[in-house]
Amino acid sequence: MSSNLETVAMAALLTVLVSFPTVSQQIDYSGPSSSQSPVISSEKDLDRDISISDGEASKVTVERHDSIYTLREVPSKRIEVLETPSAEMRSELTQNISMYTVDSPYGSLRKGMVNGKKVSKFKGANRSKVKSKLLSLKDEMERYRSMARQEMLPNIELRITESKTSDPDERVVIDNDETQSVNMNSWTLRNSDGDTYEFDSFEVPALGTVMVYTEPRSEINVTESEQNKYVYATGTDWDSYSEEATLFNSRGVEVAEDRIG
Repeated sequence: MSSNLETVAMAALLTVLVSFPTVSQQIDYSGPSSSQSPVISSEKDLDRDISISDGEASKVTVERHDSIYTLREVPSKRIEVLETPSAEMRSELTQNISMYTVDSPYGSLRKGMVNGKKVSKFKGANRSKVKSKLLSLKDEMERYRSMARQEMLPNIELRITESKTSDPDERVVIDNDETQSVNMNSWTLRNSDGDTYEFDSFEVPALGTVMVYTEPRSEINVTESEQNKYVYATGTDWDSYSEEATLFNSRGVEVAEDRIG
């Protein structure tokens, strides 16, 4: 009897061992594939090293899980590097160059435009796999870039104030809430009528406030000791009840805005 039981048990065990691979092949796994790019979801996922410096190289480094993204940017040039466990991609953008370079275990691919001409160079074992990796990393890089640029924007507030007296006192107030000064060279202030004022070699002090007057300097009573706190944007107008003011940095990215009325 015991011999028969052992035979039945052994047969059942063999059936399970033989059937298991068949069952596993029928499982539909709907989780994300390894080719899908991670989504930047919340600040707690990120370890950021941020340096803000317009006019010189602005740099942002973003670390998420096992990927590292770095953005260096000046008005005339943008360099990006994205490092992942499977590949590294570098992007260069200037007036004459738009280029992506991918290095992976399957090879290296350089693809883009130089002086209006297409460039595509490959060295390695599998071009199609490297090209596929370039496309996926390009999408991931765009998401990192969008987030990084937001981090590059200083914490600046813009306020429009209206005159309470007959004296000319139309002004826009710029508050810098950063613990470091912000260089506003080539920044632009614009109202809803299209009037613009471009700042020239001007710096907002750390945790400081600057008033931008729309009247000529001669018409405003400002002491000499306070000159560094005022800017005279003659030709602009903020006194309409539907007026808006928008501040753009040297890259043309909107930093702050305010509206009255």
